[in-house]
Amino acid sequence: MTAEEYLAMDSAADFRSEFLDGDIVAMSGGSPNHSGVKINLAIEVGTALRGTPCRAFDSDLRVRVSSSMYTYPDLTVVRGKLIVADPRRDVLLNPAVIFEVLSPSTEYYDRGLKLRRYREIATLNRLYPGRPRSSRHRAVHARRRQHLDPPRLSTLRGRPADRVTRSFSAAGRHL
Repeated sequence: MTAEEYLAMDSAADFRSEFLDGDIVAMSGGSPNHSGVKINLAIEVGTALRGTPCRAFDSDLRVRVSSSMYTYPDLTVVRGKLIVADPRRDVLLNPAVIFEVLSPSTEYYDRGLKLRRYREIATLNRLYPGRPRSSRHRAVHARRRQHLDPPRLSTLRGRPADRVTRSFSAAGRHL
């Protein structure tokens, strides 16, 4: 299947799927815990971004990782102008930060292949893969380029990065 065929099918479907190397990958349904963590994380990050040139988007916004991968991250932050693919305007091209809430069924894929592919995104500066109620959270630098001017999203408006990564645990405790 081509990326264009996938985009046409996914846009018309009653369910969402990801696209990986010509294959459609069905997305599993979320648990109440996963959903609650995403909501609480969105509140935490959205609040931290107030007054900055950054905006947060939930998993309803598809991200183009490469010409062979499209996915729906749990939470995505964009710095500055939102750049989307035309003519659909439903595919984000410039994520700066991606958060993935891990679950036992997706952790291997999210921490492995998906994380490696996310690093191909030219605009991406930070990845936050994390499991609710766990102390194993760390920001992953998307790339190490001397000429890259990171948007200082690791501090999210002056808050230390470890505070943001602790949001996964805090979000899980609010359930």
